[in-house]
Amino acid sequence: RYAEARLTQVWFGDSKSQTIAGPSHPHFAGIVETTEYLGGLADFTGEVGRWAVAAASRRDEAAVRAALATDHACLKAWMALQVGGKLAKKEGAIKTNTRKVESLLYDLSVVRAGGKKASASGDGDVDGKDGDEN
Repeated sequence: RYAEARLTQVWFGDSKSQTIAGPSHPHFAGIVETTEYLGGLADFTGEVGRWAVAAASRRDEAAVRAALATDHACLKAWMALQVGGKLAKKEGAIKTNTRKVESLLYDLSVVRAGGKKASASGDGDVDGKDGDEN
């Protein structure tokens, strides 16, 4: 849980930077194992998704784009680490979370093109966990 919390804290503190601190970053090195970092990275994309849903409900397209860029950066970082074993299933959660933010952005663009007020109706399940804790 530390890794997810710290990634979230750093992300909000850096004004939604699309640069993702890796497991060797001083925030993590010697504090968390690589596997804990990877689990935190995957769960972090769920937090980004929840934030994107809130931004979409405010019709803040720029914020949703920032969330999507962050999810893409997380996926890129994940792929660069070539994760295997039992953590490989977390890759699916990252991809699902990214697709959900992409869908939010698409919905906002459709609403904008139609001249209607946007109303994001996220299902709340942006992290692919369906409410169960890992």
